[in-house]
Amino acid sequence: MSTLYNYIIAVLVSLYCFASVAAHAAQQPPLYELSATIDPAQHTIHGSARIIVQKGAACKIRIAALTIARLLVNSREAHPVQGIIDIRDMQSDALVEIEYSTSFAPDSAELKGDLLNSPAPNCISSEGVMLLHDWYPAVEGLCRYKLTAEVPGHFEALSESETTVVQTSKGMKVISFDFPHPLPGISLVAGTYMTRTETFHGIALKTFLFAEDRELADTYLAHTKRYIELYESLLGPFPYKTFAIVENRFQTGYSLPTYTLLGSQVIRLPFIVETSLGHELLHQWFGNHVYVNYAAGNWSEGLTTYLADQWYNHLKGSGAEYRKKILSDYMNYVTPANEIALLGFRGPDSYASRAVGYGKAAMVFHMLRMKLGDALFFKSLKEFIASCQYREASWDNLRDVFASAGKQDLKAFFQQWVDRKGAPAFAIAHAQVAFREGAFQLSFDIAQEKDYFSCSLPARIVTEQGEEKIQIETAAAVTRYEKAFTGRPIKIILDEQYDLMRRLADAEAVPVISAFIGNRESIVITPDQDEKMYRETARFFKAQGYAVKSEKETAYVDIEKTSILFLSDTCSMYRKLFAGGDLPTGGCVVKVSKNPLNSKKIVMVFKARSREEAAAAYRKIFRYGNYSLLVFEQGKISREERAVSEQGIVEDMHVAAEGIKTKSSLDLDAIVKDMRDKRVIYIGESHTTYADHLMQLEIIRRMEKEKRPLIIGMEMFQRPFQKYLDQYIHKKITEEEFLKKTEYFSRWAYDYNLYRDILQFARANAIPVIALNVRRELTEKVSEKGMDALTAGERAELPPDMDLSNEQYREYLKQVYYQHEQSKKTCFDNFYFSQILWDETMAHSIAEAMKQYPDARVVVLAGSGHLQYAWGIPARVQRLTGAARAVILNDSGQGVDKNLADYIVFPAAVSAPESPKLQVLLKKEKSGVVIEKVMKDGPAQKAGLKEGDIIKVIDNQVINDIDDIKILLLGKQRGGNVKVIVQRKQQDGMAQEIIVPVVL
Repeated sequence: MSTLYNYIIAVLVSLYCFASVAAHAAQQPPLYELSATIDPAQHTIHGSARIIVQKGAACKIRIAALTIARLLVNSREAHPVQGIIDIRDMQSDALVEIEYSTSFAPDSAELKGDLLNSPAPNCISSEGVMLLHDWYPAVEGLCRYKLTAEVPGHFEALSESETTVVQTSKGMKVISFDFPHPLPGISLVAGTYMTRTETFHGIALKTFLFAEDRELADTYLAHTKRYIELYESLLGPFPYKTFAIVENRFQTGYSLPTYTLLGSQVIRLPFIVETSLGHELLHQWFGNHVYVNYAAGNWSEGLTTYLADQWYNHLKGSGAEYRKKILSDYMNYVTPANEIALLGFRGPDSYASRAVGYGKAAMVFHMLRMKLGDALFFKSLKEFIASCQYREASWDNLRDVFASAGKQDLKAFFQQWVDRKGAPAFAIAHAQVAFREGAFQLSFDIAQEKDYFSCSLPARIVTEQGEEKIQIETAAAVTRYEKAFTGRPIKIILDEQYDLMRRLADAEAVPVISAFIGNRESIVITPDQDEKMYRETARFFKAQGYAVKSEKETAYVDIEKTSILFLSDTCSMYRKLFAGGDLPTGGCVVKVSKNPLNSKKIVMVFKARSREEAAAAYRKIFRYGNYSLLVFEQGKISREERAVSEQGIVEDMHVAAEGIKTKSSLDLDAIVKDMRDKRVIYIGESHTTYADHLMQLEIIRRMEKEKRPLIIGMEMFQRPFQKYLDQYIHKKITEEEFLKKTEYFSRWAYDYNLYRDILQFARANAIPVIALNVRRELTEKVSEKGMDALTAGERAELPPDMDLSNEQYREYLKQVYYQHEQSKKTCFDNFYFSQILWDETMAHSIAEAMKQYPDARVVVLAGSGHLQYAWGIPARVQRLTGAARAVILNDSGQGVDKNLADYIVFPAAVSAPESPKLQVLLKKEKSGVVIEKVMKDGPAQKAGLKEGDIIKVIDNQVINDIDDIKILLLGKQRGGNVKVIVQRKQQDGMAQEIIVPVVL
């Protein structure tokens, strides 16, 4: 909703510069007498204009697309140049006379497909007349208008007017409109209206409604009276003797001097009287009484937004929430590429310009009110209205009035917020509390980005004994704050009421629809399944400028770089980000989440029950930019929700610690008994700590004694090798064959003795063992090159759905990643994907095993990092199966947190059984297994084995690879003897086989 003149004058500004306010004040504006005969049947206007331009004044008259029958200047024929009549340097008053005609067919009046309040085209039809711009020879700047319009007798008509005279002749009405003050333009609206008039505070309040909506008159008049009462108390008397609410067949929302023009669909919306009506009425003061000098920036929309939309929320106690919405819009729509200063704002030609001209400007007025106080703020506005009425005013006029009333220099304030682009972003850094000299000394830094602003930043310091509100003046990249408190500070909150124009911190930002709308690089992804259902929806978004890709065309890199809209939750990529996720039921559901691959972006899913439900909803989501969830039924909203976030920039200074009563403990028997009702038992490990594996075996042994079906899932084995695990457990192959066929030593590499007891126990008791892990080649490829590097065949091995939405787990993995040297060679996103792929594959393997063994309990053996806080595997199995679980972790040395696991055990240190070793480094070459290095004083050196020797046979077993040696040594005892046959190159270059006895 906005004044019509915002658009009209913005168009004119692009054609020529307006005269300054001072120039207009120095001379009388032209007198413009306009007569127009409207023929609805032919969709035409026949008009005549008489324009009197004062001696010495300059005047430009724009002809636009009018058909000119006659053009005289002081009775002499004249001709426009490039559609402009330029009057200047006249020695006497100039009389310009123009006879013209034009037509506006109703089919030209359909609204464009864009989603901003661009003005509807003019229209002349039997249903009504709407003439808003370019329907007469338009004069630059202000004119004193007198309009006479001839319309069909059954029409009611109105224009900017305080006095109206109606005459009827031959079935036609001739209506004379007189507005006694200069105007930047004039309009004409007519139709078959039911009218109503009431007087309030000396103002004639009118409604012009269609017959089917005439019952709305009472509601609109009652709310209009309420708004007049409110604004007269704040700003002074209503500017005009009359005000009308006018219904329109076209879906407009305009405010013009003395009336507002609302579309028929708009006017029926129940919330309009609580929101937009007051906004449009307030424009009678700002924009329609004090006009806007557009060449110097449009201040009117920001001021009206502040004292209407924001003010209504302020009166309800939700002003901070509304201002946060302003900042959210600014963050989601405005980028360095489309940012403008308030001086450059003419009208809302994009979501970005709207976020600046309406939102940022409203925040500037809020900061002025906070700076001056209510009394001075509203006193200044009254003086502004009185001094600038019926004139074009600028930001400079506002600055001067506020500075004068407050008796302070506001030049720097206006230069920073009006002349300059951008907004500050703040962060709290290096916050500390120290006890010094009987008090708690709080210190912290407020950091700004490099192009810092000068701001007075509201803050609240919460202590154990109360709280204190302060203002922190910051005018540098880093501002240090220090203060002593008697009670220990436990929380710092900056700008929690959103009193400052700024960029939201990450914790304050919520995933909302506007984050998609505002980024024209956002991508729409269409589903392979149900593509026809969403075809029209996709076509619409493409027309709005968004890229549209099919599921097959989409790569993970697309999601990493921008915001995404998935049409349907059946898209495989969506399922691999959020595991599909549960959506509410409804005709059409729109849900927004943070982008798991880029926390600065969002992922939105649009799911419809049918093509008709999709068609009824897709346009409407643009009206709900600050919502995170929408549910439509046949195009009507049945549910709407906003996600929650931090209120203000928060630093928590609590001392967090939890304790346990060490005497209250459980032994393994008690733990196993306590877990009897749990279907899945996760037992964590540090891979190289034998005590952890011994503890795993003991829990398995105790559970097996309960004689309930049991299966064991192991991270250490990969899914393609499941059949060899089955063969080993069923005693169809030997341990040596099992280790060779599962490629244990090359795929897991940890000492097999760590797991040998568990596998031997499972074999002895016929307990199925499930290979949980994804094939190593896939995780290594993803870690190195990313998900998009996988082939179609490799993608087929991936779980059908994956959940990447746990931000805490992502942050934990990021800490792990940067602790490793590998982080310098790869990128975190690839590492993160590989870990999620690892977790999800294991979770799906467990879920599949639970279906295969429906009566069995599952013991899962995995690294503690996959189990802690249930982030890695447990939560994913819960998602897939809903089964009750218990998580057991060993003492990891990271402290005891009640959320870390269900049970934490403290196994005593135990040395692992070790197989004897040759103590050599080996490498596999074409010639065989070569000794690369012989360890000093080891069995190999003592026996005389040398570097370069090729091991051919050990104890009559042919050695083909390194695994053969590791498996053979598993069955040997320390101190035992083996006979090693090696091939050794002699001095003459010939190879010779040598038998070397070795004592292990």
